[in-house]
This record gives sequence, structure tokens and C-alpha cells, in this order.
Amino acid sequence: MKKGKLLALLLTALLLLSSVPAALAVSMGDLKNNAANQASSLEGSIKTQLASSQIITGYRGVLSDWAEKEVSDAIYLGLVSDSVQDYFAEPITREHFTELAVQTVKKVTGMSTQTLEQYAGPDDMYPDTSNTSVEIASALGIIKGYPDGSFGPDRNLTRQEAAVMLYRMSVILGYNPSARGSALSFGDISSSWGKTELQAVSAMQTPYHSTREMQGTSSTRFSPEEQYSREQAVITMYRLTGSLVNSILNVNTPSGSIDASLVGYWVENGRDSYGEYIVEFAFSSGGKVYYAAATMNAGALIAFEGTYVVSSTGAITITGYDSVSQTVMERT
Repeated sequence: MKKGKLLALLLTALLLLSSVPAALAVSMGDLKNNAANQASSLEGSIKTQLASSQIITGYRGVLSDWAEKEVSDAIYLGLVSDSVQDYFAEPITREHFTELAVQTVKKVTGMSTQTLEQYAGPDDMYPDTSNTSVEIASALGIIKGYPDGSFGPDRNLTRQEAAVMLYRMSVILGYNPSARGSALSFGDISSSWGKTELQAVSAMQTPYHSTREMQGTSSTRFSPEEQYSREQAVITMYRLTGSLVNSILNVNTPSGSIDASLVGYWVENGRDSYGEYIVEFAFSSGGKVYYAAATMNAGALIAFEGTYVVSSTGAITITGYDSVSQTVMERT
């Protein structure tokens, strides 16, 4: 073979290899394990802050009187990113909410930005932002972009979007669903996108604050398309932290082991630019076989390992999946 052809083949091979998404250097299970390890210490910090009379000062803009205590507590606990520590009554953008979410993940897990960056996707994941927090949160499944491939960093976040993102955070951080109370019922979300996530968040409660994670704008309305303010975002991150800690430390879960195996894999709507795949698992319980699906990165090793919770209706909720057995591949 001529040198020129050999060189061309080598260059082609290198280009193909560079386009394959690398496996995550850290496992999703690390987030849950770290959150569990941090829970007791974080509970102590929450209780200490609740008893404190510290109120933040020196911020720019307006902070509503009703939000003053919880916003102050959240900041003193280290849950609030610098970009959100002023103009609290104004709407929060998608990018600033994402920065707040990643800061909360850091505090809850004890992980550094450098560690979480191992989850981040490519710098050009979205054409309209290269924000590291956006890349991390997108890789973790907390946020997603729009159908046109953009993220919309400067768009104001809606209440509906906030509820969905808060729910996704609770899942990746290991919230115990047995800790939920009854979901609230709203007349304006009957056919709305994110209804399941919204109801799950409304059912999350924390004894530290004696309130729900997220409530409606009235007893019958959630107002899903209304803008979400910066102070509301900070408070719900604070309450999410309390709900998560309580669910880890204080709730007993009826559970059993999972006998899981990879039974199929496919690409959702064709292979997307980030190499994500929808993967179907089968697992057995009580002699019956059930199925569940998860979105994973190409090259990630995956298998369910964790617990299942059986509700009074017989529905099964899986908590905890991590790496072990099979490599995600594109189905041919």
C-alpha cells in the first residue's frame, strides 16, 4: 500500500475515533452515594441555620419579605451560586437556574466543579452557550435543549420547567420516593407537559421547613407557563435539599434486590449529536418480568443495581442504576 493511502486511512480512523463519545469517568451512582454520605452533616447544617437569625444584606435589587429567611439560609448553607445572589424578585433565566442547580449538586454531594466537569459534554454542545454548568447539567440529565438544538440561556424559566428540573435533580441525587406525601391537584395541568414530574415535586415535603417543595399559585392553579423568580428558585433548591436529606436519613423503604439484564437498545429519533441512547432493561420481581428505560451516554457501562419500591397499587419504582455490565451501542 502506498504511503499516501496509508496516511489517509490513518487520518480517517483517527477522525472516526474522535467522534465516539467517551465513557463517563465517574458514575451516576457516585452522585447518590456521595449525597448519602453527606446527608447527616448537611442535616446538622440545615438545623443550625434554621435556628439562626442571620439575614443577608448588601445585595442589589429587591428581596421579598416572605422570602428573606429561606433565601438567607440557602446562601449561608452554600447552595446559591454567585450569579443568583441579587435581584431576587426578578425572573430567573434558564442559564442562571442551571448554575444554581449545579451549585446545589456540588453542596449536596461534596463534589468539586472539577469532578463534576467529568460529566460535561463537548464545549459546543449548544450553539448559544458554552457555560460549564449547562454542559454539566445537560450531561446529568437535569436540563435539555430545544428541538432546534439551542439551549436558550437568556430565556426566562417557567414554573413548569422549574418543576421538571427539580424532579430530575431529586432522581439523580437519590431521593427516596417513599418520603413523598400526597400530590397536589391543579386544574391547569391536566394535559400539560411535565405533569408527572410536577405532581411528584408537589408531593415532596421536608420536616425542616414544614412545607412542600413547590406549591401552586392558588389552591387550584399551578400556572405552569408563568415566569419563575430568582427568590423562588433559591427557596425551592433549599427545600429540595431538605427533602432529599430527610428522605435519605429518615424514611424506611420496602425494597428488594433486582435481577437485571440488558434486553435491548436503540437510538431515540436517530443518533443525536451527543451520543445519547435510550436503553431498555428487564428486571424480575415476584416471578414477573418488568421493563424500564434510561437515557445513557454511548460507551457508558450500565446495569440496574439498587432497590425497587412496590406501591399499594402494585406499581414498581426503580431507585438506583449504575455501571456494571453492558456497553451502550447503536442498534444496527
